Amino acid sequence: MIKAILTFSQDTIIISNDENMPVPFSEALINDSISYLSDENGRLIINKNFIHKIEIFNDTYSDTIFLINKIPKKVFFQNRKIFLDEIVIHPKNVNSELKRMSFGKKKGSFKFISGIQIITQIESKNTINIEGVNLFYKKGIEDGVVKISFFSDKNGIPGEIIYTQNSQLKKGKIMLDQPFICKDKIYIGFSWLGSPNTLNNNEFLAEFQGMEIMNQNPVFLKSENDVSFIKQEKLFSFVRFELLYSSFL
Repeated sequence: MIKAILTFSQDTIIISNDENMPVPFSEALINDSISYLSDENGRLIINKNFIHKIEIFNDTYSDTIFLINKIPKKVFFQNRKIFLDEIVIHPKNVNSELKRMSFGKKKGSFKFISGIQIITQIESKNTINIEGVNLFYKKGIEDGVVKISFFSDKNGIPGEIIYTQNSQLKKGKIMLDQPFICKDKIYIGFSWLGSPNTLNNNEFLAEFQGMEIMNQNPVFLKSENDVSFIKQEKLFSFVRFELLYSSFL
């Protein structure tokens, strides 16, 4: 993990990459306890009073930006992650028409807990090109940001990260920046990050349509600060969603 200490002073930080393009929905930890998110233009707007330390990170980059005492006008991520070789961007022999694979009917509600990623298994009998996800949520959280992660299968539990992305919920339809091929069984995980430039420290932050998952479709919990996966052995609720995919010609 690469850390850079910067010493300038502003109330707004523009978060960019090494090509000077904004990096949207990056996470910021202030004074080791307060969580904020940048907006879709990479802007992190904070009050500099009483701030002595900021860590800025984004799961699509391997470096963390580390600020002490003063706030710069602009910061840069340098090292974009390269995910597994399974990713194939826009294969030529894909039918452009999107199809939907539904997971669960409406069953009560599901509340996301801040800092916890909830993961379940998805499987397709045919090779498909995963392009996005539909989430079914309760009104009033359209500006919120969700982290979507895909994991390989490792002996019946989630393995390496295939792909991850932070996206604004808007109308529930989230398209992946890098569609990829799913050949067999993989895992999908969701975590609620909150709203851009808003204090995101509440325990429960968002309510979605829920569904129930039986033991044959296992659910795992993972803390954002932990590498281990905790399997839920009993009946467990999960956010209802649709996988958006294209098939091969």
